[in-house]
Parts: sequence; C-alpha cells; structure tokens
Amino acid sequence: MGTARERCVRCGHADNEHMRNGRCVSHRCTCRGFVATGKLERAYDAKLRAYEQAQTRALDLRDEADQAYDAWQAAAAESGEMT
Repeated sequence: MGTARERCVRCGHADNEHMRNGRCVSHRCTCRGFVATGKLERAYDAKLRAYEQAQTRALDLRDEADQAYDAWQAAAAESGEMT
C-alpha cells in the first residue's frame, strides 16, 4: 500500500486507500511506479529550467554572432575590401 507521501506517476493519485500492490486501483493505473510527492515535479521543473537557459543562451550567442558579422561587414565596406 502506498503512503501519503507517494503519488502515482501515471494519474497523480495520492490516496492510501486507492493504492494496492504498486497500483492506483481507483484509476486502474498499470504503471506500477510511485514517486515521492513533488519529486517528479521538481525533476521536470529542473529539466525545463535547464532547457530554457540553454535556449536563451543559444539565442544570445546567435545575436552576438549576427552583431559581429554586421560589424565585420561594415568594417570591410569602409576599408574597400568588399566587392
């Protein structure tokens, strides 16, 4: 039987009376997996934050590259190196 600190991974149910032998019987959940309350959410939030940070960094790097390329083009145009 699950404890109040456990939650069904598939349906999110966390009632002791509805968990039997690793299964949420109230929802007929067949995942047989339980995660401590909040553990799954924290892991998801951490992955989401890491993804958002990586995406923001990639956009920043792209902007820096665009600015550097524009500066290079302007300098090349001023010096007459561009045809």
